[in-house]
Amino acid sequence: MYDKIGDMLFNLGREDSAIIFYRKNNKLDSILECYTSLIDKAEKPIKKYDSYMDQGNKLRFQKQQEADAAESYFKAAGVVHDPQKQQNSVLTAYNTFLGNPNNNSIQQLDISEQQQRNEYFKDIIGDIIDP
Repeated sequence: MYDKIGDMLFNLGREDSAIIFYRKNNKLDSILECYTSLIDKAEKPIKKYDSYMDQGNKLRFQKQQEADAAESYFKAAGVVHDPQKQQNSVLTAYNTFLGNPNNNSIQQLDISEQQQRNEYFKDIIGDIIDP
């Protein structure tokens, strides 16, 4: 049974945790060690995310550092698995890169896209109704 768990962890890419299950010593200690290892790995992306976001915030308020700040926000989006945090950091990166810390630039893009869609559908509907 322990070998099957080890195989499963190995196939999931958790080689270090799988090795713990393959050992022939006390299995209870191995299981606790494995859980601790998995928890430690799960916390690292959150710590990296926070550090990248902090770095981006510091760079954003320095003159001429918007590109570096945006890069830091993109790195933060790459290390976290929470979709909401990914979206927030990517939006912050775009807004920082555009030089606008608010969402005005994104909203303006949305308005222009909506206008383009309306014109497109008007052309299609007009063609269907006119014949």
